[in-house]
Amino acid sequence: MKLSQGEYVALEKIENSYATSPIIQQLYVHGDSLHNHLLGILVPEFPVLAEMIYETTRVRINPEDVKKLQEACADPKVQRAIQQALDAQAKKSQLRG
Repeated sequence: MKLSQGEYVALEKIENSYATSPIIQQLYVHGDSLHNHLLGILVPEFPVLAEMIYETTRVRINPEDVKKLQEACADPKVQRAIQQALDAQAKKSQLRG
């Protein structure tokens, strides 16, 4: 698909590149030719997310407690850790900015 500034992107390639990340259970990438950016919606692997939260905040959360996982994701430190994991996956997959 073509973004508003003329850049062509392959949504399936982006989805497939990120789908190999251990934190991602499911991913959907959406693009619109009227915008210059993409939108990604991901469902995390809850056990991996719970471990990432523990490593970041030292708070242990049961992977089945979705509400507490959601609350923990509001922490900027956790958000930064998730973003770093996604950035590392993009670099590993050789995705361009």
